[in-house]
Amino acid sequence: MHKRLIAQVKSENLWYYEVSKCYPQQALRDLDRGFKNFLTIPKCRFPKSA
Repeated sequence: MHKRLIAQVKSENLWYYEVSKCYPQQALRDLDRGFKNFLTIPKCRFPKSA
């Protein structure tokens, strides 16, 4: 998923070159954890943006 994000974002947004690669990678990890929690823990709600 990270490779797909890079392919789509870098070509359209030059600001992507100005930020560390760690930020988008961590965002994808957080999204993954949110969906895993949503699907496995009954009390968890659907993930939403901050």
